[in-house]
This record gives sequence, C-alpha cells and structure tokens, in this order.
Amino acid sequence: PTTPVSDRATNTSGRISFKYAPIRSLLFRGSWSQGFRVPSISEFFAGQFQSFNALTDPCVLTPTLPNCPTHAVQPLA
Repeated sequence: PTTPVSDRATNTSGRISFKYAPIRSLLFRGSWSQGFRVPSISEFFAGQFQSFNALTDPCVLTPTLPNCPTHAVQPLA
C-alpha cells in the first residue's frame, strides 16, 4: 500500500517573527509561517522492505555436539 504525501511529510517547521520600533518613524511588523519537507524522489518511490533474523546451524560451529551428525543441515555437494 502506498502512503499519501501528507502522511509522509512529518517534518514540519514553524517560524514566528516580529519587529517593533515605537518611534524613529514607527515600525510594526509581524510574521508567521509553517512548512514541511516534501519527500525526495527516492523516499517517495522507495519500496518498503522486510528483514528477517539470520539463523545459524549450531552444528556448523561445534560439530561435536550430540546428535549433530543426524540432525544437522547437510552441506550441499
């Protein structure tokens, strides 16, 4: 399933700005803004991936364990 851009863009930033100069010809200013970072092309189209834990045959590391000759994974020819 694909995720909409609005759900992926979680990196928001805000800004508040103001100036006040009561006299010296009087200056009032104000500002407010909010934005977000749009995902890059690779982030937007990258597929999701899964990883699995690696399993190791204990008989490979210590072949002298009991039952290793009968229960171990046999190597390919």
